[in-house]
Amino acid sequence: MSLDYPHQRAILEPASNFAEPWESDNGGAIFHATDSSLKTVSIGHVLDDSPVAASGLKEGDVIFSANGQKASSLGVDGLRRLFYSPGNYHLEVQRGQKTLEVDVTTTAPLY
Repeated sequence: MSLDYPHQRAILEPASNFAEPWESDNGGAIFHATDSSLKTVSIGHVLDDSPVAASGLKEGDVIFSANGQKASSLGVDGLRRLFYSPGNYHLEVQRGQKTLEVDVTTTAPLY
């Protein structure tokens, strides 16, 4: 995007990689860090009719681990990237005072 202030207009042009495929989340959850150290990762939103919704995960669930990897080590970006590929994912989460083990199976990009 270029801003042409003298002519009061914005110019939109496709980026050089516009035609390339882009990575997509197959799980249907938006993760966010919930503390200042960015080590605690929770679910901020769950898309309706998504694999994450079908697994029973809910907004506010705190992710402890995914496929045996600590969520604090993966971080938000690592968890997001984990769901790029179709597969089976075993998550350990905390919901309130309970610790739950949940399996999420993804097959294809959601969008």
